[in-house]
Amino acid sequence: MTAAVDNAREAFGKGDVVGAVAALDGAMGEGVVPLRLQLADSLFRSGERNGSVDQYKAALEAIRKERNEEMEGQILVGMAFTMLQSEDGDGAEEALEALQKALTLAEKSGHPGQQMFLQRMIAQAKDRIEQAAGKDKAEDEIVSKESGVPKQIEDTTLMACVEGLVHRAPLVLLMNGTPDQVKCQQSLAVVKALVESSILFDTFDVATKQGEAIKPWLKQVYECDPKEIPLIFLKGKLFGGAEKVLACKEDGSLEKLLVEGGAKKTEDGEDHPWNGKISQAAECEPRPCDGSHFEWAELGETAGALVELIAKVGPGAWDTKAEALSGRGLKGPDGEELTAELVQKIWEEVAPRVKQRLEAKPEMECGHSCNTCPTKDECGLHGALDDW
Repeated sequence: MTAAVDNAREAFGKGDVVGAVAALDGAMGEGVVPLRLQLADSLFRSGERNGSVDQYKAALEAIRKERNEEMEGQILVGMAFTMLQSEDGDGAEEALEALQKALTLAEKSGHPGQQMFLQRMIAQAKDRIEQAAGKDKAEDEIVSKESGVPKQIEDTTLMACVEGLVHRAPLVLLMNGTPDQVKCQQSLAVVKALVESSILFDTFDVATKQGEAIKPWLKQVYECDPKEIPLIFLKGKLFGGAEKVLACKEDGSLEKLLVEGGAKKTEDGEDHPWNGKISQAAECEPRPCDGSHFEWAELGETAGALVELIAKVGPGAWDTKAEALSGRGLKGPDGEELTAELVQKIWEEVAPRVKQRLEAKPEMECGHSCNTCPTKDECGLHGALDDW
């Protein structure tokens, strides 16, 4: 690894994107391309479209020297996608040229799915060129009130945005927020799992206006529920959401599955780009699970309140629980006063039903299931049900 890459990585680690770009000026060799792609993504997310394109072009020059046509195609798609984000259509012609080159590479490698995707993006780029030139099409007379552009062009653009996103890196994570400002606990858990597995990834923040716009296309094109975000895409194909990622992390198969699917890892001894930089936005702070995420009304008022109490403090100390529940005006099933023995009996009667409910892994109001709950270890229900 060259000194230029080391200097650029150090600057990027401190948040100095401009310094990192300057350090890489003219640099070639090991580590240059991945870092340039990280800079391109960072610049794009901060609104510096032209700077992002410049980094894609530099990465393209470097990867062509390595004769890596698969990576060249991915870079061309990422660069074209970035170019097509201009509101006035500036850059659409250059994007079209890049996409046509990527299509040639896809045809050479014999990837029919990739060819179809690129053909749709090429059609979208041509529409943008015609739009910029002021050429009206009879079928484009319906204009979107939201964007002010012909509806057919807007739809094509959004579909191309989705497909451009999921193809612009070997592994793309659609998440709420960014790794340094995560906006939901599930996204946080997935980011941490990827970093701990040394997996390199690109991200897209769906908690934005553009993110909201592409959600319907996620469902239409990939048949996935946007409510399941975060979602991981490997080589443009849906891998899964938080539940699958965390289950694979727990059984030790995550790294193997992702690498076999085409994801890239950090070099041996190299620190992950996001290591030590992951942080939560204020809205991401978790509320410890107290059992109230579930509706326990079918158990009865007293039994439901007891389940929530056990979730908070665990089982046992039945006399204290009887006192706490009585203080809330609650009674036994026949209207009798609560005692330690009666409270324990109520728990023993409802515990099998509670366990069955949790094992079904229903989604709670917060969007988690028990499997993906970030505060699962703080919930007393799981330990209380071990013997049932």
